Amino acid sequence: MKLVSIETFISSIFEQDKKPPAASTIRRHCSQFNNDGSPKIPGACKVGKMWKIDINAYVTEMEERMTTRTDVNLEDREFLKKFSTRILK
Repeated sequence: MKLVSIETFISSIFEQDKKPPAASTIRRHCSQFNNDGSPKIPGACKVGKMWKIDINAYVTEMEERMTTRTDVNLEDREFLKKFSTRILK
């Protein structure tokens, strides 16, 4: 388990985006679920009053989600692969 702040999560996951989501958007998504019941942001948990994200759980879950979908582009798959190699050391 490697808990990171929302700010660290944004700077890590959205590092290549010109307009990353606001911290308030990520906080809102931390408490929301997809239609299938899975969390919008895997690994999100509250520590006191602050949201933290278990980056290991996030990467593992997103890798699983990407393998089952056909609409994910190669660039996103490559980013997650490189990111997981770097972060899961």
